[in-house]
Amino acid sequence: MKKLYLLKIFIITLAITAFAACSDDKDVRSYSLDVNKSEFKNIDFEGKTLEFEIDSNTNWTITGAEAWMHLSETNGSGDEVISVKVDAYNDTEAEVRTATLTVKSPNVEGEKKITFYQNPKSLFEAIFKVNIIKYNEVEAKGQTIKGFMITSNVPWKIVDAAPWIHLSETEGTGDAKPIITVDACEEIEDSPRTGTFVVESDKTDKKWTVTIVQLRVPPLNVLDEIEDEKFIFIIKSTFKISDDQPFLSIERAKELTEVHLYEISSLKGLEYFTGLTKLTISSSSATSVDLSKLVNLTKLYIDKTKIASLNTSSLINLSLLYVMGNHSLTTLDLSNNKKLETLTCPSNELEATLDLNNNTVLSVLECNDNQIKSLKIDKCPFLQHIDCSDNEISTIDISGNKMLSKFLFSENLVSTIYVWWDGGYSSIPPTLQRHTISDRILLIKK
Repeated sequence: MKKLYLLKIFIITLAITAFAACSDDKDVRSYSLDVNKSEFKNIDFEGKTLEFEIDSNTNWTITGAEAWMHLSETNGSGDEVISVKVDAYNDTEAEVRTATLTVKSPNVEGEKKITFYQNPKSLFEAIFKVNIIKYNEVEAKGQTIKGFMITSNVPWKIVDAAPWIHLSETEGTGDAKPIITVDACEEIEDSPRTGTFVVESDKTDKKWTVTIVQLRVPPLNVLDEIEDEKFIFIIKSTFKISDDQPFLSIERAKELTEVHLYEISSLKGLEYFTGLTKLTISSSSATSVDLSKLVNLTKLYIDKTKIASLNTSSLINLSLLYVMGNHSLTTLDLSNNKKLETLTCPSNELEATLDLNNNTVLSVLECNDNQIKSLKIDKCPFLQHIDCSDNEISTIDISGNKMLSKFLFSENLVSTIYVWWDGGYSSIPPTLQRHTISDRILLIKK
């Protein structure tokens, strides 16, 4: 009986011991410790801050740091990011220095090691170069350049770029491929334009100057823009241009101030002569003319042409307009020519209304031999001379034209005239020295 009791006690004790051993083994196996780095190579001699990660669910310690290393933590528990600041290594004669950190835990078998290798200043060699230092014949319309490369192990920056050269990156560390964008060049010259930028580094005396050579817009030859051979002949004669070198630049074309174009079939190219102050076009078969750029014109003569439309809105300095014998011309809008003093436009095909009330400094008007039905001139106080004979006007208002000395309107349908004086026909002012007013016309003071 006693032996049986002792056997039971022994079995129970053995079971408890085995269970405790299993529990201890289970607790040890549940802890873990790991790091994400095993080494840091080629640490710069100037020093650097590095990081590694601890992956753990238990407490740990870090040992083995040298005096030139500064750790953010040397012990802790659980996951952690460890920052290691490495001091500068300015020794000019030393070799690579190393240090190994040991990370371990009392609850985990084994340990993790991380080794640091730092080069001294004596072993440092800056790598700093670019692959291309000149780009030729970049397009005048602008261009995006890819393929430029900086190879470097040091910080770099790009400086002193020409204002028409732009880079996607202007500073960095290590290798890079900045994209170069070149603006369009609108300058008209034979020779290309040249611009540069400089790639430099504080870590080396080496500098790279990169040159961009961009084509300019080829210079325009005004003679090539003129279609009519006689027009070309007149211009070449005026400028004394030889047949050996038949070239006229835009700038030189602007120097022309006066020209007479006769028997011209096309007026294309006239727009380049923007310095003109006096222009005469006569006996021309041209059907159109572009005056929009000739803003300096003060005198314009158009005689016996086939021009059907005349736009003078940009001629703000025009003081004299002579338009005669243009049988395709049916209208004139001179509302923007406020400096106009003399208008001579007989023997065209003008019809409907000729409104000159915006031309308040007008002094001479000759619009005879047209088909004008209405003439608006009552707001032209400086008019002295009017000849509107041979039209289809029935009523005319000269009440605002008190400076008139000549007023001719025969061969019209005029039955009523609004005037500035009292007393009708018998009281016509003596200043109106020449006129075709008869006592059969009704004169009404306005």
